[in-house]
Amino acid sequence: MPTNNIANASAGCLLGRTREGHREFMQLIKGDSRYQRDRSFIFTTTVIAGDDLFKRLG
Repeated sequence: MPTNNIANASAGCLLGRTREGHREFMQLIKGDSRYQRDRSFIFTTTVIAGDDLFKRLG
């Protein structure tokens, strides 16, 4: 997708837009102390709809 138009891309997609961005992200992940201690460490995440997040913050 063009960087200025996500069109029909998934709103919950957790993938980076570029290879460079992915490499930067992986560098951050690999620098995490939990990953450094245990290379099989599993990172978890939660996806929250933006409108739900703002309802709770407001």
